Amino acid sequence: MLLHTSDSGSYIDDPKFFLSHPFNKKQELIATIKSFKESENLGDYHPICRFPARYMWLKEKLGWKNEDFPKPNCALYQDFLAHVPVKQVQLVFASENISSPISMMGHVFLKLEGTTDSGFHAEHAVTYFTVLDSFNIPRIAYQNFNADLAGVFALQPYQRIKRNYLQKERRNIWEYHLSLTQAQKSLLQAHIWELKSMDSDYLFVEHNCATITYFLLGLVQPEILDTHFSWVTPIDVVRLVKKYQLFSGVSVETSNQWKIQMLLDNTQNTSLSPDMLHDIQLSNTKNFVNTLTPHERLLALAYLEYLDVNQPTSYAEHKQKYLQLQKQLKNLTQEYVLNYTQYKDPSKAPGNRQIQVAVGQYKRDNFLDVSLLPAANRLTDDQRQFFSAHELRIADLRMRFYQHKSPEIRSFDIINMKSLNAWNAWTRNLSGQWHMGLEKHVDNTLVSHLVFNVAGGLGYTVQLGSDTLVSALYNVGAAGDLNTGYIYHYPEIIVQMNEIWDMKTTVYAKRYFNMYQAGVFNDLKVCQSHYPERNRTWLACAEQQSKDNLKVKTMSFAFQQHF
Repeated sequence: MLLHTSDSGSYIDDPKFFLSHPFNKKQELIATIKSFKESENLGDYHPICRFPARYMWLKEKLGWKNEDFPKPNCALYQDFLAHVPVKQVQLVFASENISSPISMMGHVFLKLEGTTDSGFHAEHAVTYFTVLDSFNIPRIAYQNFNADLAGVFALQPYQRIKRNYLQKERRNIWEYHLSLTQAQKSLLQAHIWELKSMDSDYLFVEHNCATITYFLLGLVQPEILDTHFSWVTPIDVVRLVKKYQLFSGVSVETSNQWKIQMLLDNTQNTSLSPDMLHDIQLSNTKNFVNTLTPHERLLALAYLEYLDVNQPTSYAEHKQKYLQLQKQLKNLTQEYVLNYTQYKDPSKAPGNRQIQVAVGQYKRDNFLDVSLLPAANRLTDDQRQFFSAHELRIADLRMRFYQHKSPEIRSFDIINMKSLNAWNAWTRNLSGQWHMGLEKHVDNTLVSHLVFNVAGGLGYTVQLGSDTLVSALYNVGAAGDLNTGYIYHYPEIIVQMNEIWDMKTTVYAKRYFNMYQAGVFNDLKVCQSHYPERNRTWLACAEQQSKDNLKVKTMSFAFQQHF
């Protein structure tokens, strides 16, 4: 755990992190123990100063006495301890941000908190990330598999990161307050010192923010490392903390965008609207806020804070009034407490990986479909613990085995993303999607061909009641194979209905124009999901493609196991 090793070696490839060359775990242990006996005249360069966590860990395990080892003057390390106090430690989970390829599954890191000797309250985020210079997915994939992305291990002011997530990226934050002994906190603090200037390659699958946090938590709860992952995701780390009961409490803070949506979900029969806040006179703000219910006051305050961050073109005109309203609402709501912990909890959602096996019939031929998704979330999955309906499929391969025909690739999604945010008059959220990969397109006779496809679109989502979402999007794509290339477009309507007995109905209605030079045809698909357990889904789907008098029907029944 202190060496961040896998079966093939260490994830950290910086020579400064090792005392044996080439790296070998046994030789590194021998070299480390030997180096601790070196002259204390080395000062900050002494291995005890460079690797204090190793020294603390070995001292405990081997029963060393202080007098058996030199006492170098570790001035830089002592300065770090003074400026990065660790009285409390929290695991922080930031929800997904689908606008960034490296944050589509969320982000996880540790927060260190304490008071310095001078009385300053310090909060630091221990983060690991990479910086992308483009949104070119093929290039990013190439860099990832060729270890060409530089990882950055950073110690940053927590409040600055928190503001960026909540305000700029509109992500929600969960803070899990870890129950640790002082010895465990000191060991974490020492190991963070060892890591803070080390270089390593960032790999989406093998070595990401979750991997680093996984190893850090393994220091204080070694049993965590007994759970092996081919791909550690941020939500995996949260689930491990819950599994081993490492936290004493949790606090949740949402972006103003989602706070508004939550309040709308829980505010009944309100006549309050953004226009009322826009039209109110400056002299009448006090009387106005006194007429509001507690939920309406919180809703109005969240909206004004949202405007303050985003500052639309009309903001300057009403700024004085908005600030006065905001001050009055804060005075009236300062004793209100919003508890989000029972509202949504993504750690209760199905796992990020899944295998789907389906049987069905296509053009009167029976088939078996097998889909392997190393990182997945489908619209048909159980999404009741998320703040919005969304889909994320990475490296989604679907193979089909026919009874009377040769096997074929039905699709390979390099990346497929949807974000269906319910439109409201307060935040005016747009919905959108885009995807890239191989998929089946049909020609003028509804015969399917495997093509490379890139497509995306924008639209609106409307929430009808508490359990139904209706989305309307218009999409444009470019696709082709060795025989032809074309640009096509299609409107799409998606209906999602959460139902009793842990069920959900999802309907897709599309009308395609110029797909594989097929002119115009319709595609209607209806799926019924059932969630008997958190990580199991049963799925029945019926699809019909139609053009003039031609019709092609597909029926399937699937089982999904989530991990």
